[in-house]
This record gives sequence, structure tokens and C-alpha cells, in this order.
Amino acid sequence: MLLSMSIKEVMSTRLITLHPKDKMSRVKEIFEDFAIHHIPVVVSGELVGILSKTDFNLMSHIAKNSYDRFVQDKMMKSETVDQYMNKEIYAMTSENKVGEAIEIFLENRIHCLPIVDGYEILGIVTPYDILKMINKLK
Repeated sequence: MLLSMSIKEVMSTRLITLHPKDKMSRVKEIFEDFAIHHIPVVVSGELVGILSKTDFNLMSHIAKNSYDRFVQDKMMKSETVDQYMNKEIYAMTSENKVGEAIEIFLENRIHCLPIVDGYEILGIVTPYDILKMINKLK
């Protein structure tokens, strides 16, 4: 039953989005303030990339001493989302099924699928969203 369920029944629709020219300091604020792991990057309503918490952590965890922290702080204020976002996006429409999302997650070793109508983002789905639905159905 779950595998044939529409992805729109599982997807998250309350999204926080970024612009490619947002500073990485904004990303840091979002990840500190919200329990999310993926942020869609949007220009004029069109999805152009995804920035994951893993992408951010790889960029931000270089500080080993006070000088490194100084450099890291400068990077956060000067570097932009487009330097770190993933531009290769796997996406689905709201008509796709949960089983199809699971296949894409497994085949491509990804953890987030934007749900789109054309290039406009409607929501995202993650393996966590599917696990929450499994738990709800039991």
C-alpha cells in the first residue's frame, strides 16, 4: 500500500529556500535554527540546486585553531550558496509514487528528492518522510 501511495501524501511542503547568491552565513543560521537537512535553491520560483547539511558541513568544519576560525568566519560572510550547492538534481512530480522515490534513493544514493511542477518546486521528500509515514501507518 505504501509503495503505491502518491508522493504528495508524504512530501514536506513547508520549505525554506535559498538564492544562489545568499551567503553561507545565512545557510549556517538556517541549519542552526531549523531541524532540516536539505535546502532547495531557487531563482524566480525555479529550482536550480539543492544544498545539503553534508555539503555545508564539509565546507564549514575546517577550523582547527583560532586562525582557522577567523578564516572560516570570513568564508561564511563572503562565499555564496552557488559555490557549494548541488546542481545535478533528481526530481519527481507530485503524481509519482512512493515506491518510485525509494528506487531513486537506492539507485542514486541520494537523500532528497524535490517534487516539482515543471521547474517550480512544490515540496521535497526524504527517506525520513517515508519512514514517518510507515510509522504512522502501523
